[in-house]
Order: sequence, then structure tokens, then C-alpha cells
Amino acid sequence: MFPPTQPPPSLFPYLSSIEAGWDGLVALAFHEPPDVEEFIVPTGTDIVLSLIASGGQYWEMREKRAHSSWDGVVLHAGDFILGTGTNVPYESRWRSTSLVPTYSFTLRLSRNLLARTVEEMGGDATRLILLGQAGFQDSFLLQMALSLWRELQEEAPSGNLFAECAAQMLMFHLLRHYSGSSDVVAALEEPTHRLTTQQLHRVSTYIRDHTSTDLSP
Repeated sequence: MFPPTQPPPSLFPYLSSIEAGWDGLVALAFHEPPDVEEFIVPTGTDIVLSLIASGGQYWEMREKRAHSSWDGVVLHAGDFILGTGTNVPYESRWRSTSLVPTYSFTLRLSRNLLARTVEEMGGDATRLILLGQAGFQDSFLLQMALSLWRELQEEAPSGNLFAECAAQMLMFHLLRHYSGSSDVVAALEEPTHRLTTQQLHRVSTYIRDHTSTDLSP
């Protein structure tokens, strides 16, 4: 999964989907520096899902305002951070807790995609609350993140279509499991809308196995 030639540690991604033009989704792969004292995260509306793929960190963040206190968490390989967008910039810092290099993979999902998904499920996007958290594991999110990383790294011919389907599946999963809006959760749990993890896995496997086939409608 990691590049055969190790890129130098950097705050900038060594691999990005921006030029690929994936719809509703941006993927970024990092080889992170072991120690960072200050990193400013600007305001934004995207939903940000970051995977620690190898290594480990003690990661802290706080709002960039006077007297804000630091919140910290120990991150291990396989852990995720879910950011839900903020109107206030915040700063983060981290230090490595492992001799293994820290690779991370970040997915940025657009707020428009979230709104469309909620509306299609019969919910009210204005009442939606996604619950940000750090240091959690989720086998489905891990599977999807690693699949997208592979698509990006291998420049697979199915990349754009796979990314579009993956973005929708990721958003569906986040809304179903990380939403504080009861009406959205109820809509997503209706049998007519529900896809199991096994069904979602079959969809992603089918796309990967039919890269030479036009799967568009």
C-alpha cells in the first residue's frame, strides 16, 4: 500500500486526487513528520476523515482563540479522526509515539454531497449533526479508505467511478452511524434504503473487477 520509494516526511501530501477530479471527494496521502509543534487548520465545511495507517501519534487540538485548552488523544494504526467542519480555525500539534513511520490517508467529503444524501433519504439537512471524534476504529471505513488509497496509487482506470460510488457509500455510513439527528438515522434504517456492509463490499468488489466495462447508466 505504501510507496516503494519512501517519500520524505512533509506536511504536504505526496499523493493527491485533486488532478483526478473525483466528484465530491478529495483523497490525500501523507508521510507525516514525527513532531509538529503548530499546524493551523483553517475554517471549512468539508467532512474530513483521516486514517492513521501506520505508526502512531499523540495528537492534540484546540480552537485558535485565547484561553482555549488542548484536547489530546493517542492514535494507533487503524484509528480514525472525524472532523465535521468548523467556523472557527483551530490548531493542532503532534508527536510520534512509534519508531515506525507515520503514514496517514485523509478523505475530504463535500458538504453538498452530505446535503444531497440526507435529502434523498427523506431527512432535513439543516437539522443534521455529525458527531466529530478522534481515536476510533471502524472496519467498514478502513476497508473503503484502503480501497480508495489503492485506486489513487495505482491510477486504476475505474478510479473516478469507484470514487463516486465510494463517496456515496462513505456518506451513507457516516450518516447512519455518526449522526446525532434522529430523523436522518430513522430514514437510513428503513429496510427500503438499507445496504448491509456485505452488500456494500460486493458493490466495491464488482467495480474493481470490471474496470474494462462501462458501468455508467
